[in-house]
Amino acid sequence: MEKEKKPLKLTDGGMASYFAGMASQYNPNAVPGLEAVIQFKLEEINENFYLLIENDNCIAYKGAHPSPTVTILTPADIWMKISTGELSGAKAFMKKMFKVEGDMGLLLKMSSLFSESTTSEQVIQISAEKFEHISEQRGPLKIPGLMWLNIAFIPWIVLWIWSSISPGLLPQLVAAVISIIITLYHLITNRPTLFEKGTCIYLIIAAFLFGIQSEFFMIYFKVINYIFLGGLWLISLVKIFSLTAEYSRHGYPKAIWGTRAFLETNNILTALWGIYFLCSAIMNLIVLVHAELSILLMILSYLLLIPMFAFTSWFQKWYPAKLDVR
Repeated sequence: MEKEKKPLKLTDGGMASYFAGMASQYNPNAVPGLEAVIQFKLEEINENFYLLIENDNCIAYKGAHPSPTVTILTPADIWMKISTGELSGAKAFMKKMFKVEGDMGLLLKMSSLFSESTTSEQVIQISAEKFEHISEQRGPLKIPGLMWLNIAFIPWIVLWIWSSISPGLLPQLVAAVISIIITLYHLITNRPTLFEKGTCIYLIIAAFLFGIQSEFFMIYFKVINYIFLGGLWLISLVKIFSLTAEYSRHGYPKAIWGTRAFLETNNILTALWGIYFLCSAIMNLIVLVHAELSILLMILSYLLLIPMFAFTSWFQKWYPAKLDVR
């Protein structure tokens, strides 16, 4: 017996995420009671995907359906431009930029079938025009988006470890220099994120305050570090992309960036980490008042990272699937 196919999810990555996002935008009110299969054959990457429409739901699958209602043979980038409104579907068809086999009538209904429903709460679609100036890559180095987040944390890691062993001006200067190098790379090749710019400015100021031996800052710098980090992560929630979304979006096509599943998942994770950093600030403040608790609170701070990372890994897969009500 053939193994049952698994529906695609937004977290699957690549074109699988794209078609999962397309399915989540299905508007059952456009053609009530429609039963159809829309097959996509992506020519240049030799991959097949199809959308199964039945019972007022749309589910995306990878592979070839045995009896599709309509088959669209297209380069992946052409169809993505059509779906985001960057390219007219009619003009693209007339220019033979994609081919169609089967029910042409269904093809003509595609724009209404996959427009945002006024009653649907599954998707909050941000206009693709907001993303036109934003590159899908971060410069010439083809590094995954979340790896860039790890790189952006290098100045902080150096500062935390070095200042714990030997506090003073030198770890502040080294952290600031590393941050400047990272930010300059992104300024030259693409654009730095809020986290990278904010980190660079803050660490330069921190090094300056250590250099002039600001007594207040030298006493409370660990507390201030965490307050700054927590505030920066929480402030990013007012932007189109929260801090984690700014990095994780590079693993998805642009058509996914404006969906509710992507934005809300990252907003929640960003808020959670912002709160964690503020809690770390409170623990460091307690240590200044009660030095005898320093070892206990340091251990607690590191232990809290275990459930934080575990929750982050689980949540970014679970929450989009939760919103994918079929």
